[in-house]
Amino acid sequence: MIDSLSDVDLVRLGVNSIGHRHKLRQMVKTKVEENRATDVDTSSNNTGRPRGLAQTVLNERSVLFNVGRKRANGKSTGGYYTGKKPKLKAGFTLHFLCLASKSQTVVPNSSEKEVLNNAGLGRKKIRFDKCDSQKDVCKRIMSDELLDGNETEGFPQLEKAGGFELLRSVQNCRELKLIDCTWSAKELQKNVNQQSTIYIRPIQNNLPTKPKICVGGNASHDDQGTEEYKTICTSCGQDFTMRQLREHLDLCEVEKNTVQINSQQPEQNVSETVIYIFDESTNYEHDEVNNNNSDVPADMASVETIDIDAQREVVHVLQGNESNIDIALKVANFCKEKNVMDPIEILKKFQQEMVTGRNLEISNPAEMIEGDVNFILIDRESVLRTGFDEISSIDPKELRKTLDVQFYNETAVDFGGPRKEFFRLILAAIKEKYFDNGLRELLFADYEMVGKIFALSILQNGKIPTFMGPDVLMEVFDGSSESKGLCIKYLCRGLDALGLYSLCKELPSFVHLFQNTHVTLTYKRVTNMLTPEFTEEGSNGYMYEKAVYAAFLRYLREVASGRRNSITLAKVLQFVTGADEEPVLGFRLHPSILFHATDSVFIPTANTCINCLRLPRPTHQQGLPEDSVLFESYDYAFTNTYYGLK
Repeated sequence: MIDSLSDVDLVRLGVNSIGHRHKLRQMVKTKVEENRATDVDTSSNNTGRPRGLAQTVLNERSVLFNVGRKRANGKSTGGYYTGKKPKLKAGFTLHFLCLASKSQTVVPNSSEKEVLNNAGLGRKKIRFDKCDSQKDVCKRIMSDELLDGNETEGFPQLEKAGGFELLRSVQNCRELKLIDCTWSAKELQKNVNQQSTIYIRPIQNNLPTKPKICVGGNASHDDQGTEEYKTICTSCGQDFTMRQLREHLDLCEVEKNTVQINSQQPEQNVSETVIYIFDESTNYEHDEVNNNNSDVPADMASVETIDIDAQREVVHVLQGNESNIDIALKVANFCKEKNVMDPIEILKKFQQEMVTGRNLEISNPAEMIEGDVNFILIDRESVLRTGFDEISSIDPKELRKTLDVQFYNETAVDFGGPRKEFFRLILAAIKEKYFDNGLRELLFADYEMVGKIFALSILQNGKIPTFMGPDVLMEVFDGSSESKGLCIKYLCRGLDALGLYSLCKELPSFVHLFQNTHVTLTYKRVTNMLTPEFTEEGSNGYMYEKAVYAAFLRYLREVASGRRNSITLAKVLQFVTGADEEPVLGFRLHPSILFHATDSVFIPTANTCINCLRLPRPTHQQGLPEDSVLFESYDYAFTNTYYGLK
């Protein structure tokens, strides 16, 4: 039969080259001759005549269409075409990438993706059957089944995320938006391009981003090469990994010096909490107070006046752990030994020793920060009253923890921005009520809370209270106990709730931090701080981003020259970072500008926790408005200080 077909007929059957046609004819010829001999032998025993023509046609058909190969179930068709195709389950594959932060709104950059990959949250291919329901899809996404290479099929970390949502990137920008369809396999296949990436974002709990590293001695075969090398600290004799050793050495040296100092002092009974309050009218010597055989007069605790210098020496909360004043004195001893006199360096060391719980700032947007916090709720319309109430409700032993601030009816998660906004607002209110018209002697008890808020703001990257005049500063830190008024004494007591007064008495150079050295914001300074991040040069997005950035620079020039009414450069910086001036310790993350496409409004938004300003840019469909219209949108944004609309 094949011999009777022309080359044109074979080409129609898919045999295009001359060599393949020749080879096919030879194969058919050989196959037919072999089967003819077999058919004659087998058929002669039955009917006495061969099945030559029919068998020839079937054999040629078998060669042409590969009939007779084994099916997927392993059973052969026996060399004859059966008319049934193997039953394979219909399915498809999608690409996923799991995010760690529940507040992520943009596609992660390359460094962020590297962090996610190391934490087992990177890009994965997951296969679905077309008949999978939404429940089946979720199970596959969270599957912990191991595949080749000891990788899980899905992301089992999502079991602890408190729910998750699926997102995709907006065309021509890095912004993420929710996938607006049900999650059944059919709907996902219909609504999502199989070559694009689906981003999974946790809803209630952030996912850990620590690399999966085995540091023990029981590493599996697949984990070989990931065990970290440890070495011994020569000071304390403990084992530490190379990455932990540098941070440990600074702490170890401080602890060593503290042990030496304490070893020279007589032992104290620390089984009870002892607080002594001294009356100015009674002269109590230091040795008499520390005499364990003497009793404290019962009327001491009821006096209103406080000898703050005597209190600083002996009013330590003597528990099993160090008091805040002990920590301040330890930092002071360290700075004296190392000859550290710069107030900013002292503050860095003091902050490192004093603040506990969650990190104050985000150092990597892709890495989630976790830890204990003091959560407070603040009313913007009554920031002084609610601030005093919330801070006073915190246990004095817990004051060292990082504050987590949320404003009434606002939805922001505080990773640094809302906290800086709170300190800025409450310090402005304190200045107006308690310092602008002189010290309020009738409100002397309030100054203890004022001192606590001063200490918290200084230690937790808030604004520095530089509005106390030289006379007040001298009375606080240089005056004798007898010359201090009640307001000053309670202010010192509040500062020492976190050891700040004791630190200033031991290190007088630290007092310079309270002096007004405000640096005026200029157009050049602000533009140098706000660094734009453009897309790839040469793309359409790059041209649009340059156009809107140029318009933003024109707007900043008008702001700097005072032509935008109440808008100032400080308000622009405050909108981006939560602070209206550069902090004394600087920004942990350098302020930046990102661009995103818009089809409607050009109102900027910001993420103060990562110091990021998001400027809408034009698209093919939506051009850039005139400067007058665009600048009105900018004015509206920079006068709005709320985290989310009320």
